This record gives sequence, structure tokens and C-alpha cells, in this order.
Amino acid sequence: MNWYYIENDRQAGPVDEMHIPELIKSGTVTKSTRVWREGMTDWDAAINTELAKYLMFKPPPFRSVMPPPMYSGVQPEYLRRPEVLRTMWLWGIILWAVGVPLCFVFLIGIPFIIAGAVIGYILLYRFWFLIQSGTPRTTPGKAVGYCFIPFYNFYWWYVAFVGLAKDMNAFCREKDVAAKVDEGMALTYFILMLTQVIPFVGFLTAIGALVVGAIMQKQFVEASIAIINAKKT
Repeated sequence: MNWYYIENDRQAGPVDEMHIPELIKSGTVTKSTRVWREGMTDWDAAINTELAKYLMFKPPPFRSVMPPPMYSGVQPEYLRRPEVLRTMWLWGIILWAVGVPLCFVFLIGIPFIIAGAVIGYILLYRFWFLIQSGTPRTTPGKAVGYCFIPFYNFYWWYVAFVGLAKDMNAFCREKDVAAKVDEGMALTYFILMLTQVIPFVGFLTAIGALVVGAIMQKQFVEASIAIINAKKT
């Protein structure tokens, strides 16, 4: 259906009705704009015609998907001082480096390893938290929590680490953040974690997982710091 409308006291048109929303969006056609189409006896205000359905439309209120602490209230320290993430990563590496050798001495290294693992999962939660305003495949809570479900976690490690690398890179591209994580390294880490269950071979792959995991985690840390700094500008 073609419409005519009055613009600056002049007749304009015809224009197909499918283009009317564009004219409304640009402000060319308003509620009081006089319009006419074939079948009407006279010109009338757009709001009094079938075009009212376009004029009365209101978009839903915008709701940011970024967690509120990123913008208001008391922010976690690592959002105010992102270099804290580097400190946590370093402490995690130290704890693992001390704990693994000590496990061969009456297993006294286990507390160090547990502490290092706790730091690792805290970091994992924070990595996922920082990209929630993008299109992440999971939430921070699930990313960490599902890693502790027996057997299912074999699959979930892929989501938690390889998925994180993919989603963080996608987030950085979308938000124009100059940071990138090596997705191939994340995949290598996932494979090494899986092969730890293989007798004899698992000991060697466990060492490989520690080394690759430390490098991969450092990349996540640096990308996260870049994301936090980008949000401040």
C-alpha cells in the first residue's frame, strides 16, 4: 500500500508502507503529519490512520546484561585494580610449584596443591564474569561448579576452558579490545587434562598440563586486564 505525506508544506510520496517505520524513526513522519492513501476521503493526521500501529510502538526498556557491580556499588578489588589478577596467578603457580614436589614427601604438598587449585577456580570464575555482557555460552557459577560433577566434568572442561578462549576472543572482537587468547593452547590443555587418567602416561601429561595450563591462564589474565581497562575508558 502506497502513502503520501506532507513534508515542509509539500506533498511527498508515494512511499510503500513498509518504509513508513524508517520515516517515523528519522522524524520525517510524526503523529501529526498529514497523510493520505487511496481510499481515504481526505488528508488526516497519521495517528488517526492505520499508521498509528507504527507510531504507538515503543521498544522494550534496555537492560544491560553486564552484572551491576561493573558499573555501580562497591566493586571487587580486581575490577578497580586489575593487576590483582596477575598477583593471584603468580601465587597459584608458586603453590603448585611447591606442592607437586612435596607430594613425594609423605604427601605434605597436598594442601599447597589444593590452595593453588582454589585460586585457579576463582580466576576461572572471574574470567567468565568479565565477558557476561557479550554472548557467553555459560555463566561464571556453572563454569566452575560443573567442573566438579564426576564424569560430566570430562566434557565440561572443554566448555570451561576451550569455550572460554573462544568466547573471550569473540568478546574482545565485538568490544574492540586489543587482546587475544590462544584457542589452540586451550584445546591442548583440555586434551592433556583428559589423558591424565591413562596409567603411566598420565604422569607425563599431568606435568604437561601444569605447564600449558600456567601459560594459558596467564593469557586469560592479560586478556581480562585489557577488558577491565577498556571498560574504564
